[in-house]
Amino acid sequence: MYRFTGAVPHTDPVGPFTLTGLPHGPGAIACPCAGDCCPEPPGARRLRFIAALWNAEIESPPVDPGATIPLFLFGTPEGDDLYGDLSLARADVPGECGAQPRYEWLLRVSPG
Repeated sequence: MYRFTGAVPHTDPVGPFTLTGLPHGPGAIACPCAGDCCPEPPGARRLRFIAALWNAEIESPPVDPGATIPLFLFGTPEGDDLYGDLSLARADVPGECGAQPRYEWLLRVSPG
């Protein structure tokens, strides 16, 4: 599952599965605003994620841009295990006036 969005929180449902990206504060990179028009301080952002499948829900620790984390190990009603990892490719608020925030992540799921 690939997502590029300009706002968080953001939820993607796929059948009984949902993945929600949530803000978790500033990241390691901060930069000055290019003028008086910045609605929030520019720079990197940390996110956290909630993966839900049927009656199970798993929340990730905070994720920094550029990091890949193991997100979940879910069992399914059929008895199979699903493993997932999440890569946060980008999470930043630009310093240019009028530029939209950019959040980009990739979820990979495989049977166990």
